[in-house]
Amino acid sequence: MTNSVDTDRGKSRIFRNASYLFVSQAVTWALSLLLAVIVPRHFGPEASGQFQVALSLWTITGILIGFGTDTIITREVARHPQRLNELVGSGMLLRFGFHLVGFAILLVVTWLLGYSRPILIFVAILGISNWMDQLAGMISAAHYGLEEMPALSVIGVLVRLIADSAAIILTLLDFSLTMVIATRILGSILYLGLLWFNLARTAQFWPRPNRATSVWLLRSSAPIIITRLMRNLYAQLDIIIISLLVTEVVVGWYGVADAL
Repeated sequence: MTNSVDTDRGKSRIFRNASYLFVSQAVTWALSLLLAVIVPRHFGPEASGQFQVALSLWTITGILIGFGTDTIITREVARHPQRLNELVGSGMLLRFGFHLVGFAILLVVTWLLGYSRPILIFVAILGISNWMDQLAGMISAAHYGLEEMPALSVIGVLVRLIADSAAIILTLLDFSLTMVIATRILGSILYLGLLWFNLARTAQFWPRPNRATSVWLLRSSAPIIITRLMRNLYAQLDIIIISLLVTEVVVGWYGVADAL
């Protein structure tokens, strides 16, 4: 009888978690589509092309910075929840260090490739946002490991609603694209703060990085980063290669069509 009850509870928990993830994915997809239509239409193909280049550069850099550590942390937190602070803290330390290096290298590469000033500004703004996103990714991975999908989904939808609504309002009020993109920083701050607060409330989270654990995370994540690069590199490299061959207007038309 006990086994039957435990099985039913397990099925119910899986269904509940899957439902929250499905709803949150649907809402965020709808918001992304709305944003992808309104912003490029308002600012035109040249400005959109500049943003697409900066976004592609950061997407590739972000994959390298993340190094697949989130997958390892989700698995290990599920197995050893008592090591939560050590695992997440070590992952955050890695990502913080990698981000500083990656940010500096990307700014230099962008300048050496001769990209325009707006692209350099967009790269800098996205870099600030990505820094917080990388740290939030570690806390998000812990939520998955602890099966805290409801809280994760609610926070994700709430942040997207606030950040995307702010971006759309600024666009309609005819603010600059720089200001619109800066709403990503707002979203990243909210996401990191709310995830941190929830994990501290439910699991007494406070990061305690460990050097040996950080090295172990690097070694364990190596196969994952290779897989992710193979899966995502082409999708982002095409924008960058095209941007080196044609004008930013052409990149804008291509990037918007590709995003939709």
